[in-house]
Amino acid sequence: MDMSKWFDMRELTYKDDFELILKRQGWHLLGCKPLYNDPDVIKQRWIESPDTGNRYGPEAFFDRLGENTFRKILSFIFSGPRTKEELEQRYGGKKLNGYLDFLKEQEIAVYEGGLWRKAPRYTHVQDMSRTLEWYVAEWFRHVLKAPARHSVHIAHDMRNESAETFLPVLTVAGKNPESMIR
Repeated sequence: MDMSKWFDMRELTYKDDFELILKRQGWHLLGCKPLYNDPDVIKQRWIESPDTGNRYGPEAFFDRLGENTFRKILSFIFSGPRTKEELEQRYGGKKLNGYLDFLKEQEIAVYEGGLWRKAPRYTHVQDMSRTLEWYVAEWFRHVLKAPARHSVHIAHDMRNESAETFLPVLTVAGKNPESMIR
C-alpha cells in the first residue's frame, strides 16, 4: 500500500482537547501543521515494499525514529550525500545495513553512484527538525495518550494576566521576558 498517495485518515479521526487545553491556559492557537499529512515530515511510505516484499507495521518508521543511531544516520544522509564507507566509519555494526535497507525500501533515501542521499521526494526538506517535532508530538499522543501537535503557533492573552504569571513561560521558551513586555 503506497501511503503517500492516500490521505492519512488518522488526520480526520484523531480527536483530543488540545485547543481547549490551550484556551483554558489563556493561549490562543494560531495554527499548527497537520498531524499526519505534513509534507515536511519524513514518513513511512510502504506497509509492503514493492521492491522486496518486506512487510512493515504502520508504526515502523516511528519505532525506528526512537532509536538514536537511526536518527543519526538519517540526519547524516539528509545533511548531504554520503558514501557507504562514511556511514560504516560512523555507525558501523549489524544495524546499519538494516537501517539503510529500510530507508531505501521506504524511498526515504536512495543509493546512486556509490552515494546515499535523500530521496527525490524529500529534496525540499532541509533537515530533520520538522520530523523530530512530529516525533515528539506523536510520542506524547501514542505513549502518554496526551494531546500534542507539532509546529504550533500560539498567542497569549495578557489582558487578564500579570507579568509575573507570563514571565516563566517566556523564560522557558528562551526569550528575554523584559524585552517582550516593554
